[in-house]
Amino acid sequence: MSTNRLASIGCALILCLTGQVLANELACPINLKGASERVYGNQLETEWHVAVWPSTSVQVSDYTTDDNTVLRMEFTDYTQMWEEVILYRAPATLTLGKKALVFRVMGIGDNHLGQVWVRLRDPQYRIIGSVEITDHMITPPQNGWEYSPYVWYTVAIPIDAFQNDLGVDPTNALVREISFQAGDVGLIYVDDLWFVEGLEFPLRGYTSATAPISSVMDHTMTDGHGYIAPYQHDHVVTAYTGEVADGEEHSADSTCIARDVPLSTAMSNYDGASVCDLEAYLSYDGHPGIDYVVADVPVYPVADGVVLPGRCWTYNAGGTCTGWGAVGIDHGNGYITQYWHMKDIAVSEGIEVTTDTVLGTASDVGTPGAKHLHFEVARKAGETYIHVDPYGWKGVLPDPHRVKAVSVPLWK
Repeated sequence: MSTNRLASIGCALILCLTGQVLANELACPINLKGASERVYGNQLETEWHVAVWPSTSVQVSDYTTDDNTVLRMEFTDYTQMWEEVILYRAPATLTLGKKALVFRVMGIGDNHLGQVWVRLRDPQYRIIGSVEITDHMITPPQNGWEYSPYVWYTVAIPIDAFQNDLGVDPTNALVREISFQAGDVGLIYVDDLWFVEGLEFPLRGYTSATAPISSVMDHTMTDGHGYIAPYQHDHVVTAYTGEVADGEEHSADSTCIARDVPLSTAMSNYDGASVCDLEAYLSYDGHPGIDYVVADVPVYPVADGVVLPGRCWTYNAGGTCTGWGAVGIDHGNGYITQYWHMKDIAVSEGIEVTTDTVLGTASDVGTPGAKHLHFEVARKAGETYIHVDPYGWKGVLPDPHRVKAVSVPLWK
């Protein structure tokens, strides 16, 4: 490695073991915080700095748009795929507890063959992993990097996608650098760049793999005309496992759709809705969250945050937070979570909460006689939010919900 590059980064080589928590932090200064960490949002955060390689052909600067400031990266010799914009941190940050690298991006290239790579390095400048930003990581989907100017896309990259040949576990590694490399893409604009923390489970005594699920989030959640629409019915239910139900509706509940494949072991805690035959049907059509079959137990936030204005995000026509026993939490990293059908609500709008705060009690408010917790995760998109699945997407074929938002596994 060139000494010029070390000089441009402005730090000495720090010798420490990647992913190992040291007794003496001074020997290898690191950020051990497992919570979400913002890298760039209108400006680089205090601990983060920027460098370019080589300095003669790459330019980086803050660029002010109509509503905010973004990071502008210009690659002069961008056909060579060797130029880098490097965001580096002192001290390093630990990926343990963080589940995804999420950011907004706009790229302008010459053709549909352009490539953009994101690379993580440790304090010894070893590559933890490199990931090419591909179509399935981007919302809305696109074909190559010949983007329309001023159209922003959201990228979500699971931390475990940063695989390497060093034997380093990317989910428990020290990150010194995030770098962007481009090929056939001359300009990249980046904003709202976060390491997103994993989510605790909202029900004590259960995990995301053991809590009984009666209804999955429907990844084919459209109104029948191709538009994403919660609680509208298109007679298809798709689970995060890739399982699809597109057969006959259940005679007692039209939202339960028949399937012709066996239950996936990846969703072994699926318990089926009360009127649906567990083996034959999938529930339910148009469902924007996950229903957990529990009753009269306390519900906790999955991460720290602030209770939403009005106490929740009411996207249902005529819906109210009170009428549905709902609480929504803004986690400050572009994601919100919502908890429905609770009684004994213990929080109000604007209140700061932690994972130890009791929000309420799982019950049947809004759904008399059917006690359960309805749980949702949504990502901010402009002035609204788009639902995502905290279980991610495990199907072989592309996620049909990707047209609106990329779902990455978020459970710890």
